[in-house]
Order: sequence, then structure tokens, then C-alpha cells
Amino acid sequence: MTRCTALVFSALLPVAAAAGPTPDLETLYQMLQTQQAELARQRHEIERLRKALAHRRAGPAAAAPSEGASGAGGQPEAEGRSQERASAAVRMDRKGLRVESGDGRFAMRLGGRLHLDGAVYASDKRALGDGLRVRRARLTLRGHVYDVWGYRLDAEFASGTPELRNAWVAYRGLKRFDLSFGQQQEPVGLEELTSSNAITFMERALPIALVPSYHVGALVRTHGDGWTAAAGAFGEPVGRTGSDRVDDGWGVSGRITWAPWATQDGLLHVGVSAAFREPAADATVRVRATPETKVADVSLVNTGSIAGVRHFYTLGSELAGTWGPFSVQGEYLRSTYLREGPDVDFDGWYVFASWVLTGEHRNYSAVRGVFTGVRPRHKLGAWELAVRYSTLDLTDADVRGGRERNWTFGLNWYPNRNTRLMANFILVDTHPSRDGVSDDPYLFQARAQVNF
Repeated sequence: MTRCTALVFSALLPVAAAAGPTPDLETLYQMLQTQQAELARQRHEIERLRKALAHRRAGPAAAAPSEGASGAGGQPEAEGRSQERASAAVRMDRKGLRVESGDGRFAMRLGGRLHLDGAVYASDKRALGDGLRVRRARLTLRGHVYDVWGYRLDAEFASGTPELRNAWVAYRGLKRFDLSFGQQQEPVGLEELTSSNAITFMERALPIALVPSYHVGALVRTHGDGWTAAAGAFGEPVGRTGSDRVDDGWGVSGRITWAPWATQDGLLHVGVSAAFREPAADATVRVRATPETKVADVSLVNTGSIAGVRHFYTLGSELAGTWGPFSVQGEYLRSTYLREGPDVDFDGWYVFASWVLTGEHRNYSAVRGVFTGVRPRHKLGAWELAVRYSTLDLTDADVRGGRERNWTFGLNWYPNRNTRLMANFILVDTHPSRDGVSDDPYLFQARAQVNF
């Protein structure tokens, strides 16, 4: 425990005692977290004020301005530019390249990720080709202006043509509220909202095919002590995205999470989400999923185009927990399509367990309600074992998309916080596949991952 934490903890004891019966350790820990968050906020404000004061004191020492050149408020433009250049900070760390103004009101960070995959398949009925693939090659530009305005722009280059993922502007001037506008992920599903840098397996589970992905819209997020909430309204995506079910239309979605138990030893996460979408009259509505691999981008279950869909909705539930190096996580998702013919329902679920052999644990963001990965603490890095079972049923009424069940076994090595090597072995069971026959391949795939 740090000296600052010890001082805060000791200060809490008399306060808690005066308030009534002595609280248990969990209550004291929650009080400690609240106080630490407030201290961090105050330290940030003090640092911002210190930089602003240093910026002002540097004014007289700035180079003399050109005669007659002045900016807003009577300050010479050359002098203002000189001060900004003198006070700007540029640094490179594990999170990428960061540029920040002297007063901290402007900042920009350039980061990215590179995921390189290889796979070998033992095909059954349908041919799956071995090979290598650049799964992700993404650059991210994010930052803030005038403290309260944030932005993010993600460009994906893996396909050879730049594609937009995130492209939004956010207002953060309200306490515990974020308002964002632009292309962003709809707030549905735990694994879908977890960064691809932090998911436990190389690919997300089968039922994530039912979840909406990136669309242009407006989103509001908030959070409190142990809970988060998000809701938004969305239109169509910009360019190609992870969801190809709807080419046009509009929808609304929302998610609520709660962590009723959170200590230094572990936590319990519960979440629910819902999404509604009305496709345009000429939109393509389809659900499909690959067998949790992208090197051979082949879907064994696929509804094909579903005709006459008026609107559809998706409901999801989440449950996850950690205890030291052990972790479990699961989701159930169900989509209902209301159409001119008989309505159809598709559903799926997954559950996985993981064990970090070297003693580290999966980290969790209480502000976003998602897991943020494993941070190695040893010279040889962190090692993690994981197993997952997932299922997806895309057959109902006259739609014969197929049913699939997968077992995935994973091994992850984290040499440091920016690098990960992954290996997955997957047993695939489709009865029947989209072609009406059983197709049971198995595969081995591996990934080298770097992010900054």
C-alpha cells in the first residue's frame, strides 16, 4: 500500500466510526476507492494550474513580437506562438505518441494496433484454406481541445483500403456524463465492447454475430459507484463495418451494467442490453458467422437475405466474475425479426473460463463496464490458459441458416503490456450447416499482436 493510500485509509477510520457501527472491509475499500479517485482528480487539477502558471510566467521571456502584429486580447501573435512552442510537451510512451499544450487544455495522442494471424485447417465438407492474414492494422488519433471536447478517429488498413471505425466528437463538460456524436459502437454486449486488444480469444464468440456494431449516431454515457449506463440513436454506418446485416435504416440501443461486488481480490459484473432497428425498404438483412476464425473468411452458418423484415430487436444479458487469477464470463443473446411472413428468432450464448498461471488478473474498467486485459508483472511476462464453449442457432421457420457449436482452447503469453502472442485450437460442430449437412472441421490458429 502506498503512503498516500495509507494516509487516506487511516483518515477514513475515524469518519466511519463516527458515522455508526464499524463497517466491514468491503465498505472501507469502496470508501478508499472513492477518496483515491477524488485525490487523483485534485492532483490533475493542481498540475493543470501549475502548468498554466508556468505558461504565464514564461510570457516576458518570450521573443519580442514583430511590430504591429497582435492577436486577440492585445497579445502579440508572435509572442503567443512562441509561448505555445516553448510550453508544448511531446513524449512517446507505451500508449503512443502524445502532444500536449503547456496548460494541458489541448492534447493529441497517436496510437495503433497490428494483429498478424496464421491458421491451419482440417476441413470436413467445405474447403477451408490455410494461410496468413493481417487481421488488423489500425491507427488511432484521439485527444481533447479546451479540456471538455474530446475526439477519436480510427482508420483500419488491414483490407488494403482505409476504412473508418470510430470517428466521433464528445462533450465532457458534465460531471460523469459523456455525449458523443459520430460513428461509434452501439452499446450492446460485453465482448463486443471489449477492445480487440483485450479479448481473451483471437476472435469473439459465435453469438456476437447478433450484435450491432459501428453506426453513425448520438450516444450518452454515464456512470456511478459500481454501475454504468449508455443509450443512443443510430443511423447507417460509414463504409464497410463489422456488421453487414443492415445497409441502411435507423435504430436505438442501450446497456446497463452493475458491479455489486468489487474488491482487490475480485469482482462480479452483471449487465443487460437491448437494441431495436428498422431497416430501410431496400436494405439487406442477414446474419452469418465464421467458425471464430478470419484467416479463412468462410461462414458455415448463414441465414442469407431475410425478406420482408419490418424491424428487429436484440436482447442480451451478461455475467462475469474474477477471483484473483481466475475468471469466468458468459452472455446470452436473442434476436427477433418481425416481417411480412412468420417472425423468426435466432439466439446464441457462450461461456468461458480463464486462469492466469503467473498470478495476474483481468483488469476491469468501472467507468465503461468492460474488461481491459491482463497486465504482466514478471520479467518473463504473464501466461494465461482459457477454454470457451459457444453456440449459435440461425434456423427458425423457413430460414435455414444452420446451427453451430464450438469448443475453443486458448493459450496467451503477454511479454509486456503492449505485446501478446496467442494460440487457439477450435473444434467446430455444425448440425446442420447452412448447406443442410453436418460439417465438423477443426483448426489451429496463432496471432502476434502489438498495440501502442
